[in-house]
Amino acid sequence: MDASTIVNVLEEGAKLREIKRQGWVNHHVPNSESVADHSFGVALLAVLVPSPANVDKEHLLRMAIVHDLLEAKIGDIVHEWGSNKDLKAKEEKRILEAQALKSFPDPTIKALMEEFEKQESAAARWLRELDKLDMAVQALTYEKKGNCDTLQLFWDNIQLNVHSLPCVQILDEIQNRRTKNPS
Repeated sequence: MDASTIVNVLEEGAKLREIKRQGWVNHHVPNSESVADHSFGVALLAVLVPSPANVDKEHLLRMAIVHDLLEAKIGDIVHEWGSNKDLKAKEEKRILEAQALKSFPDPTIKALMEEFEKQESAAARWLRELDKLDMAVQALTYEKKGNCDTLQLFWDNIQLNVHSLPCVQILDEIQNRRTKNPS
């Protein structure tokens, strides 16, 4: 990758520092995390949590760092889990992401983002679980602080998407801390 392409990608990445995670904003969480904050949390989990044998750690970490980079172009689009609006919102987001992906200059980054979105590889599915664990940590943090709407919708979504033993054990620990310190 040449210097110009690197700077272009860095400029896109820098935008993630200013984009708030829309789900938290929609639930009136004050001073909610940015997409960059979330990406850091997911990358940290990728380092800390032992990966399955069929997942290359370096590949996983690369994907974790760039998995939400498209949001620099389209924003953080959320949908209402389990609602009739959900399928339409998911499809609209998929279309916007596909359009934004075409504009990324680096094929390696494109491939990582596409792999995550398609959820066809073991690494992508593992990263999705880590992504949900990061959301659990944030939900716990926000509930401890108080001053926000109920976050049960997030907990329900997390529970549906965390399946592997190491992630379930971490989620159990997070939920134990939640019940010890209810908001």
